[in-house]
Amino acid sequence: MENTIVIFKTNKDFQKELQDLADYILSKENLLAIKVKIKFVKQGRANINSRKITIPIWAIDRGLHFLCYYLLHEISHFICFDKNLDYGHHFRFKDTERRLLNEVGIIPIYKKAYIKQLNGLNNKCLYNEKKYLKEEVGL
Repeated sequence: MENTIVIFKTNKDFQKELQDLADYILSKENLLAIKVKIKFVKQGRANINSRKITIPIWAIDRGLHFLCYYLLHEISHFICFDKNLDYGHHFRFKDTERRLLNEVGIIPIYKKAYIKQLNGLNNKCLYNEKKYLKEEVGL
């Protein structure tokens, strides 16, 4: 154990990585930039007027795949709004979200507007809401 190095990522580390991913996607989509923030909030949101995405700090605990999903979910709102597709969680939104997730190797399985599970391209489970709640939260 004396040679073990433990590296802890801070909220700012995650925020920078998410901002870099957001910048890359929006550039690829030819859309205006947005600002990504991780905050102590109950739920995240995409604020179209201020061009800001807020991601709740609790999303970090659910793992990198969930965090990536959360960001891409919010970015999908900007893409749909900016391209006049629709606003909300309609089929064009889900098509956009699914496309972005597939580009990073994630296949979403939905429960209405939000996901209940994230799979990899090999169909291996990367995140499961029920499993998370049972194991991590103790419900």
